[in-house]
Amino acid sequence: MAKTAVYGIDSIKFADVPKDGTFPTAWTGFTMKAIVKDSLSFNDQAPSTSDVEVEDMDDYYATLPTDKGSKGFTVQTYDMSKEAYAYFCGYAEGTDKNMGYSVETPGFVLDNKAVQITTKKFGDFPARVFEWANMKLTVTQSGTIGKSGFPNLNIEFKKQAFVDADGKEVPGARWKNLADA
Repeated sequence: MAKTAVYGIDSIKFADVPKDGTFPTAWTGFTMKAIVKDSLSFNDQAPSTSDVEVEDMDDYYATLPTDKGSKGFTVQTYDMSKEAYAYFCGYAEGTDKNMGYSVETPGFVLDNKAVQITTKKFGDFPARVFEWANMKLTVTQSGTIGKSGFPNLNIEFKKQAFVDADGKEVPGARWKNLADA
């Protein structure tokens, strides 16, 4: 019987979204550190429908699709480093009166990113790699600055359509067992 579970996160890496409809070959954009234990949670939403009823039938006359749904996940990190703020929030080295500070960039918009999650091997459960070629990231901060815990960055990932150089939609998510590689 095949082992089907995954156990823990080994790494989360980022890259720019390829423009040619292929997955990145190098994940060098950023590697997330200090991932909050058990914080990665999937938040897929099923497509929604609207049921049409008529007076002379007991069952629905028709069911119409109204929303395609969404696929994604959320993760938290305690990484409040200069590099994390630059990558996710657009902060840059300050100049003049802001020398020595990391300073927000007004109007910064985080581009969509390709994302790779590698899980940990556990006993005879193989490590796995999950990849998404085009994800919209929404970054927020939460937590407290106090003795009861650390502040963190919350990152929500939402899968976007992935297209090749001709504008045709192609698969944008994949995974494999690393034992099979």
